Amino acid sequence: MSDHIIIISCSNGKARGGNAAYNPDDSITAFLPPEIQQTVWERRRTIADWIIAGQVEDRLRGDGNRRDSRYNIDLKMGPDLGAGLSEICPPDAHSDMRQESQSKATIKYLPAYERYDGRFFVNAGLETFEKAIVDECHVLIVSGLYGLLLPEELIQAYNCHLDDEVLDSGMSADDTDDGTAENADARISGIWRRHNLPNRILQAFIEDHNKQNDHTIKHVIDLLSETSYQRLFNWDELYGWFKRNGISWFHRMVQGVREPAFLPDLARYFRYDLVEQGFSVPPPGKVEREYLHTINENGGHLEFTKRIRPEPFTANLLQNELGDFTWRNLETLTQEDLIHGELFFQLYNALSTKQPDEIAPRIVNFFSALENELHSICRPKVGKGSLGEFIHRLCQGELKDCWPDKQTCAAMCSELARLLTIRNCMSHRGVVRREGLLAARNTILKKDGLLAALVTLKMARPEFSKRSKR
Repeated sequence: MSDHIIIISCSNGKARGGNAAYNPDDSITAFLPPEIQQTVWERRRTIADWIIAGQVEDRLRGDGNRRDSRYNIDLKMGPDLGAGLSEICPPDAHSDMRQESQSKATIKYLPAYERYDGRFFVNAGLETFEKAIVDECHVLIVSGLYGLLLPEELIQAYNCHLDDEVLDSGMSADDTDDGTAENADARISGIWRRHNLPNRILQAFIEDHNKQNDHTIKHVIDLLSETSYQRLFNWDELYGWFKRNGISWFHRMVQGVREPAFLPDLARYFRYDLVEQGFSVPPPGKVEREYLHTINENGGHLEFTKRIRPEPFTANLLQNELGDFTWRNLETLTQEDLIHGELFFQLYNALSTKQPDEIAPRIVNFFSALENELHSICRPKVGKGSLGEFIHRLCQGELKDCWPDKQTCAAMCSELARLLTIRNCMSHRGVVRREGLLAARNTILKKDGLLAALVTLKMARPEFSKRSKR
């Protein structure tokens, strides 16, 4: 019996088929208290409702509406999604009607580790997961549809990514952590993050394990495939909770290889070092293994850290583009937004067969990065505000203390106003032409662009220069 929890991502590829038998005892919800259990069922059922109704779209990878995915054609409301489990969570009228219309249809289930057949699962092998289950090594899988689930949990074939967009989600201010509808995240990841649900599931699972067994969980290992999956959790809160409960934690960090291309190597590490070697703790420093083929071929390395670092491959690209001084003195949140935006941009640029407008909305992170830097310069003069609000107040002279030089202020207003026009095209029409996108990215990221100007202005002020990362 292991004292580890290993967290991995689901896979885009799924095996078809299965059987109709469903056992709720195999679900992670069987180990959760009623309140969290009910919330998980509700989220799963809501997301499935949206997929079936055509309200979920993949705008990042250009795969279109998820309703049309071959994996989702047979997606049905079943007990895996909370339907028919009235003692846990009574289905709403919409789900009730859908369940009735599907009552005669057969739902096909497979254990999650058999259903997923992407790079991680293929390279880890079925026997590795079977050994982990037998040895009671706790593996949790992060999924767009199911949230967190166990390898043995019975699931349907489906297609849903955490970065998928939800159309007309109906999210209100009450659904967000800070009570503002403006900050509501209409991606699938944002739906799961509402009210800190991933943290609550992980904590409740550990607490249940520790109560039911004669040993406690001592290690949590993050082998998640992408930054978007890692960011599902509020790690800063978890770090404190881990410390109070005597749990050590480890985040995978891969240098020299773009995510998620290193997934086969992570799978082999999971197989050979964690499962076959009796669930050892990751070693300090670089992990050097012959089986890390992709990492070794690219001159990179695998290591484990105590905090999630900005995705290194993309971070290096951005640092070269912006210049060392600008990059090192950006706010951490700004760096994270830029990395996220650049990852989307590289995917957008690579999908030459797609229509040029399909993925542009996801480049909104570049604008969020600007807002972060503007906020850092203007506080405590103003609270957190939108790009439009900053531009209006700046051009009206309300923030002259932040920009004492009138010429600099005028030039900044002109550039920001041009960007705001592009941003508004995204917000109101959901699209932006390729030339507009490239112009916006260049204005923000070039070495003499807006971010560089903001950092130069910021670091000229004493309160910032003292913490300069030269």
